Order: sequence, then structure tokens, then C-alpha cells
Amino acid sequence: MIPELRNRKVLSIACGEHHTLALVEGGLYNLNEVTDPKNKEKSYCPVDLFGWGENTCGQVMGYETTQVVSRPTVIRYFFGKEIKGIHANRASSICYDSQGNV
Repeated sequence: MIPELRNRKVLSIACGEHHTLALVEGGLYNLNEVTDPKNKEKSYCPVDLFGWGENTCGQVMGYETTQVVSRPTVIRYFFGKEIKGIHANRASSICYDSQGNV
């Protein structure tokens, strides 16, 4: 059992050579809490995209960091976007949204 995904409906999994993506049903989240603990405003996200594993080519978290992502982590760049599909290759990842944007 992966604690970060416990009690979450996993819609899709994609695995690269050394990284994994998981598309899961979303919900209400307070993403502002990290930067401002007093901000209790919650936002709805239809799906969450989690990533973990090797990130030397930006295949998990983009190029904000190239360090290994040791635990499943929400990829904030995609927060609020209606991601419909994910794919992972050797050292790359791709997703598309409800409008067909890649």
C-alpha cells in the first residue's frame, strides 16, 4: 500500500524506466498552506497527477528540481487542469487534457 494514495481511486498508472505517474480522482485541497499556513482556502481539483522516482531529465516534476522524488508527490503544475491521460517512457512523461492539449 502506498500511503499517499490510500483511500484514493487510481484512474491510471504509467511507468517509465525509473519513474512512475499516477492519475487519481481529485478533491478539495489547500495548496496555499505550504506557503501561507494562515490561508485555509480550499480549491477543487477534478484529478491529481502524482509522480515519483528518478527525475534527472525532469520526467517527474519538470525542471523545478532534478533530484529523485522518493514518495508520490502531487505535480502542482497540473493542479486544476482536467488531465485525461498519461504516458511514461524511458526518461520522459506526457499527459493530455480534456481539450486535447499535450
